Amino acid sequence: MTRDEQPEQPPANPCSDVWDCQIATDVKNGKLARLAERALRDHAAGLSSEL
Repeated sequence: MTRDEQPEQPPANPCSDVWDCQIATDVKNGKLARLAERALRDHAAGLSSEL
């Protein structure tokens, strides 16, 4: 089979580009920072448990 006859391979994870874009948007909009701040605040208030 020649290179031209080989079937095209699908992407390893078709959602990865969408995921990357969503994370980048969330970072830009401060969503991840707000979630981290909330988690730290909840932990300081004793609202978390050990894994």
